[in-house]
Amino acid sequence: MYKRKFPKTKNVDGNFSSSSQLQETTSSLNDITPIKAIITNETVLDDDESPESPSVLDDFSDFPIEKKRKTVDIYSDDTTDCSEPLFCDDDAYSYLKQTLISCGLHLKPDQNILCVKEYIFLQKLKSKLSNDSEEIGGIDDVKKFFMEFENYHNDKINLKVALTPYKEIPENKLKQQRDSLARLLLQVPQLQSNLIDFFFDKMAEICLEDITDDLVLPVQKWVRMLLRPFKYLYSIIDLRKVCNKLFDNLNVISDLDIKRELILSIPDIVLDSEDHDAHDGLCKLLRSDKELMACVLETIGQLNISKDELAFIQMDMIPVIHHTPSDTLPALVRFLIKVDDRTLAEKIVNGLRSELPFSTSTNDNLLSIQLVIFSCIYDRFLSSKLLLDVWMKTISQVQSYAGHKPLDVVIMFLAYSAASNDQSSKSNILSIFKERLKNGFIRSEVMEKTFQIFTPVFKQYFETFIDLFSNLLKVSDYTSIEVVSSMIINCFINIHQCWCKWIVDELLVLFGTGNKLTIEIVLNILYELTEKRIDKIQPLATRLMSVFMSKIYDLSIKDIAQVLDMLCKIAYSEGPDGINNCSVFQDEINIFVQKELCSLYIMYQRVGIIGAIMLTKHIVLVSSDEESVSIDKSSEDIELTKKAKDAYSLFELLVTRTQSDTDSQILFFDQFALMMFHCLPVDKTFLYAVSSVMKKNFQYSFLIAASDFKNENYLVDCSLAFCLDKELDEIIAVNLCPKVIDEVKKNDNALTGLQSCRSNALTSMFRLVRGLEREDLSEIDALLGCPLVMPTRKTIDEFEMLSPEQQSVVVHTLFHAVNWFHEVINCFSYLIKQKNGNKVLIRLRTIIYLIKTIKKCLSVMYDPEYIPPTCYYGLNVEKPHFNKNKKKSLKSKQKNTNKKGKKIKDKKNVSLESTNTSNFTMTNLVEDENDDHILENEVDLSIYHDYFRELDIDTWLILTQKFVINPEPEHDEEFTPELGPSELRYLMEDVLKKLEYLVFKNKRISHLSKIKSKDTVGFSNVSLVPTKTILKNFIKLLPYLFTDMEILSQFFKNLLMANDNILDSAGMFMAETYEMKHCVELILKSIVVLFQWKDFESSDMDDLFINALKKMTSKTDLSSQSTQFKRQICKKGLILEKIGYLTEFQHIILHLDAAVNLVTLIQTLKNFSDEPENNIILRDTCWNFLTRQWYSMTGLEENGPKYNDKITFLLEIYLQCQDNQLKKLVEIVDWLEVEVIAMESKTDRLKTLPTINKMNFKCLIKVVLNSLLGSVKASLKTAENEINRLDIWQSAISVMGKMVQAIKKQDSRSNLLIFVKGSILLLKLFLAEGMMVCHNLFKLKTKEVSKVFKSLQVITRYIQNICNYTKVIKDNALSNCLPNIRGILEALILKVKNVIVMNGCTDAFFMGIMKNIDIKGEEIMSQNDSDDETDDDEDDDRSEDKDEANDLINLLGDDKIQNENSSSDSDNDSSIL
Repeated sequence: MYKRKFPKTKNVDGNFSSSSQLQETTSSLNDITPIKAIITNETVLDDDESPESPSVLDDFSDFPIEKKRKTVDIYSDDTTDCSEPLFCDDDAYSYLKQTLISCGLHLKPDQNILCVKEYIFLQKLKSKLSNDSEEIGGIDDVKKFFMEFENYHNDKINLKVALTPYKEIPENKLKQQRDSLARLLLQVPQLQSNLIDFFFDKMAEICLEDITDDLVLPVQKWVRMLLRPFKYLYSIIDLRKVCNKLFDNLNVISDLDIKRELILSIPDIVLDSEDHDAHDGLCKLLRSDKELMACVLETIGQLNISKDELAFIQMDMIPVIHHTPSDTLPALVRFLIKVDDRTLAEKIVNGLRSELPFSTSTNDNLLSIQLVIFSCIYDRFLSSKLLLDVWMKTISQVQSYAGHKPLDVVIMFLAYSAASNDQSSKSNILSIFKERLKNGFIRSEVMEKTFQIFTPVFKQYFETFIDLFSNLLKVSDYTSIEVVSSMIINCFINIHQCWCKWIVDELLVLFGTGNKLTIEIVLNILYELTEKRIDKIQPLATRLMSVFMSKIYDLSIKDIAQVLDMLCKIAYSEGPDGINNCSVFQDEINIFVQKELCSLYIMYQRVGIIGAIMLTKHIVLVSSDEESVSIDKSSEDIELTKKAKDAYSLFELLVTRTQSDTDSQILFFDQFALMMFHCLPVDKTFLYAVSSVMKKNFQYSFLIAASDFKNENYLVDCSLAFCLDKELDEIIAVNLCPKVIDEVKKNDNALTGLQSCRSNALTSMFRLVRGLEREDLSEIDALLGCPLVMPTRKTIDEFEMLSPEQQSVVVHTLFHAVNWFHEVINCFSYLIKQKNGNKVLIRLRTIIYLIKTIKKCLSVMYDPEYIPPTCYYGLNVEKPHFNKNKKKSLKSKQKNTNKKGKKIKDKKNVSLESTNTSNFTMTNLVEDENDDHILENEVDLSIYHDYFRELDIDTWLILTQKFVINPEPEHDEEFTPELGPSELRYLMEDVLKKLEYLVFKNKRISHLSKIKSKDTVGFSNVSLVPTKTILKNFIKLLPYLFTDMEILSQFFKNLLMANDNILDSAGMFMAETYEMKHCVELILKSIVVLFQWKDFESSDMDDLFINALKKMTSKTDLSSQSTQFKRQICKKGLILEKIGYLTEFQHIILHLDAAVNLVTLIQTLKNFSDEPENNIILRDTCWNFLTRQWYSMTGLEENGPKYNDKITFLLEIYLQCQDNQLKKLVEIVDWLEVEVIAMESKTDRLKTLPTINKMNFKCLIKVVLNSLLGSVKASLKTAENEINRLDIWQSAISVMGKMVQAIKKQDSRSNLLIFVKGSILLLKLFLAEGMMVCHNLFKLKTKEVSKVFKSLQVITRYIQNICNYTKVIKDNALSNCLPNIRGILEALILKVKNVIVMNGCTDAFFMGIMKNIDIKGEEIMSQNDSDDETDDDEDDDRSEDKDEANDLINLLGDDKIQNENSSSDSDNDSSIL
């Protein structure tokens, strides 16, 4: 029989008493009738009954009291929960209930009641099950307890009660959550295994039931309740079993939501334990069920598994990114970026960059998923600096434009946003962003795609975006500026109005900073925004106008035009709905413009002039339909349209207000012409009216009938010159010189009304007339051949005899004439295409003639600081910067014998073969001895650059004409239509300037520049054309230029042959060769600039690049290739072919500048291909140029800093192209050590390298040491073992040792300085890496290491001597190097000492105090000076040196090191080995 234990009870007044107990009637387990509890005054126990058990009510703090009730009916149901009757002996669950009640828990149909603390219940239950099992001996009460529990809870109502929290008595209000019976029982080890089976089987049973059955709870809620007891339960013994049961249920359950519920519960069940197989099961699910991927990945991320296992799963998931459903992507990304290992992070980042699928979509669901993904990345950036650093490093290592994707821009933006509180990281990210932009790796196309796809991401962190572009706008290179502008513009286009206002406000803040570059960038961006999205800009018109008007007077001409153009467009443009919402601003702008136009101040008036032109432009703009309407020009009266009338009144006001000031007129004409050259659709009646007025004005101001010209009463003699239309009956002439004379005399009486245009405005007005007549130039074509009224030839010949006033008139007229012909060939260059360009060629030759005349006149002019008349708006033109020695006095080569003393043969009338003429005679090519050389007293006209009108790109057509080596000379100011060397040089100089302006814009930008009113003149026209278009046009010229090169090549071959290949022969320096040598240089340099265009690095430009390569041939070869065969050739093969073609010109190059350009061109092409043959060709070409002696244009030997820089460049390229630089350096120093001895005088040269003499020997030292440093670093990286590294250091130290021997022979101050600076870096590298190699191989390679140390000692001794010598001569440059080099020398001694001591060779080391000797090896005399004061000082210094040496010896701690007096030391016995 079981022993029943009865609880104590409580008396009715609520107080516990030992005499007042609960008494219950005992009965057998087999009794049928249940017995109810009776409350009595005493309890009677039999002798065989067990002692009283503690009452379950002992812990009750406030048991309910019924004051009026004195007795309790035994059949009454109105009892407390703990007063319930026990259970019938025949109850099927009697043992279950009895056991639970005895432990303190009562089973109830609605909510179980726990009357004791949880831990007490568990202790009792564990004890009960253990004790009962022992007493029964053979009967498994645990099994019985579980069987009754299982049967009892098969009823879902009971199961629900067991899974819901029980009620505690007394109730603990502070406890927020109570456990359930199921959770309590799971903490009993004896029951745990069976309960696990029961609950998971019950779960499967419920899930598989027919959903039409009446269920107590929904299935999903049942699953949650069945899982809840297992969560956060640390007492589970067999987690593997739990996981297996859970995955078994997953396999049989079909509902996805329930599966997700089960999977997501795993981390709460297994907690931080590793003794389970959950991750294996989850990995199987990943592969088998893609729908569960998100929750599986989230679960795996929460499990406590090893890093290797997690890394394996992450790497396994990278390939499936691209095929993952979009709704699962955020979970996958979140899982992948949870990484703490750098190597793994790099792989994951590369995988995400290559696999993440993003495309342009307007689907809200996809956009929200995109935001979630980037929010995950952003959050991870905040919590993991490792991921941020790895991702930024990966982006920074991309070395091509094609390697970048829009994702990279977003990631850099998110990283910048995440680092907003870390200034160091933020600056680093910003620098990476700027570097990517500057090098052209991120371009406008990428920015455009970025904002088409990822605009929502930028909107989410828009404040950071504003900060980012504000910082990026501070860049100083055009490449970056273009991309940053594209970023802002594309963002503006893809966002809504409220965000647009934020962008515009920030741009206006930047506009107000006063920085010239920033203002230019901001205006360009705002102008672009106005062009593309006028509907978004118009609502912000008030803000724009208020800011612009307050700043407009401080801007440049270009910026003023841009601002007013923008405001006028806003005021006069219609929105997409066809309504103009800003028409209210039209009157305001009109009033402002007219007020400024009538101002007396030139700074205000220029704003009015430009504003009136911009206003006119937008008033007369018409639609495409209106543009197609033609007008009858034969009619005398053409009625103006309403628009034309409004604009024409403004035009009349412009003419009136500018006629009194030449500067204002020039500004008016140039700006109006610029507007016309934009080829906008303008009202034709307005165009006709303005054109008629301007033609009349031009005719009255500057043209006369040639028959009316009379040379009388002029300050200087004049005549009609440069007429090309002599056969015409009626010839007009440009009345130039008389106009200048009247202006000099200030005689303006004849100039009234519209005719009052000064000579300065001649070219500007003609350009405007050309712009107005651009559709048909037939009415002004007579100006191409008309003569000019110029000073007579005799007047110019007698220029020195003229008065200063007369000289001024002559030179003024010459400048005007050059500018006139500039605009003439600009206007009529199109005739070249029509095969009617003879007059254009003549006009070009006339320009060359006039420029030579100007140089001749300026060289003898009274006024040494002459300022020409302006041809541009005065505020834009900077005055010439005159040097003290304005004129170049380059002496011509005056010698009749060559270096060997042989007489130079007369080279006159030597017949040479030329490619363009069958027999070209060099008659008169050699000047007489008494004639002045062409370069003598030549004036540098580059200081007058702003005083010459700009040539248009149309003039490049002239380069397509046939090149003639020896054109017919000028005769009575008449020329033949030929393109000679002077003309070719003149055009190529202009071409080169334009190419450099376009390709190298970055070099001219600096944030340090302040706002100036002046603009850079000379490039206004070229700025209107896209860079790519201009380069395409230049590429078309390449066949013509190479044809010219071949003609020049043939000429120089014949010249060399005629002079017996003697480079310094007098015949090699004829006046004509001067221009030809420059032509070769300019052609090569222009092609170098072409291929240095950054965009050629992009794969998108491959077609253009290949086309440029194909055009690098003569016209003959190009036509033969196109007609005979068309073979496909790869890019690398084409580069190799063209490099070989270029090297054919190396033997005819006679000027060092051209040689450098050729090498640079080959090197630039080589950088596009990694073929080893290119290195060989470039190396041989450099060696060819280095082994030749170079001469200047006048025949003098080249020298000076520029010459040294060019030789240094050639040496560097030569060594860079070596397969084994170190080996080549060893070869060089071998012959250098011998040849350097022969260099005694300044003119002596190296035999092997004639370009190196005593004066520029420092160039060779510098290149050798720098190349040695680079080659050692490169060789050490590729060395396979320590022995190879030792060999490298042996060679390097040997090279340095031999350089020391060479420098001892050439010990000039500059050579010593270069050597010391180069040695510092090499010795530092040896300390860092070489000493470790010597230490490791000391025992294995003792002789080799010892040899290295001994060779090193020679170097360090000589450096020490240089230090001593520096103290004596007190050289500042060398003294600056002393602290650094002395520290290195001391460190070397200590390191060598350390190596010897560590290897047990202490006796081999000796340290002493060396004598102070100079670089010649002689003892410094100050040591033996007899002067007492000097001796005392020296004794003090010597004693200090001894003390320092003794301290160093004590520091080293070597008892065997001997210290001797300095008097007994010699240079031979003071050794470190």
